[in-house]
Amino acid sequence: MESGRSNGQIFDRRQLCRARYRKAVRDRDKRSTMTYTNELHEALITKDGHTFWNCWRSKFELHKNCSEIEGCVNDEIIAGNFAKYFSAIYTPKFPTVPMRFIIV
Repeated sequence: MESGRSNGQIFDRRQLCRARYRKAVRDRDKRSTMTYTNELHEALITKDGHTFWNCWRSKFELHKNCSEIEGCVNDEIIAGNFAKYFSAIYTPKFPTVPMRFIIV
């Protein structure tokens, strides 16, 4: 190595591997797009509305996951625990000044 520059063969090999990796990622993305496009297309061709919408939902709609925090799944209880925790650890910079007058 001269003044921080890579050896020509090592650099060329690195660039080749990076290019192959990036191409593989692009190819995988194309295949997954073609897969769900084909599935949707087949459902439309056969006029199977139920299958089409099931396929559509599985590909494009977000799936809501159950949020469990410290063993609790109720949103109101989670929010209450969150508020209780942060109100307990928070100490104002200026305890004698009302919060409405503090500019952050």
